[in-house]
Amino acid sequence: MKRSEFKTLKEKTHDELAQMVRIKQLEISKARMEFLVGKVKNVRLVKNLRHGLARVKTLMREKEREEQE
Repeated sequence: MKRSEFKTLKEKTHDELAQMVRIKQLEISKARMEFLVGKVKNVRLVKNLRHGLARVKTLMREKEREEQE
């Protein structure tokens, strides 16, 4: 995930981020299956997708904490 993409994520609402989490989880599961089958040559793809998912979840949590305060 590039910095410009990360900046645009900060502008999204909590619901949009929740939808992105579901999409990222599907992407990770598909990438894992393709990796096991041997279709994916990029061995770091799953790791990069997991890091992207963690960024989105972190932003979601930050927004939740801001709303609580």
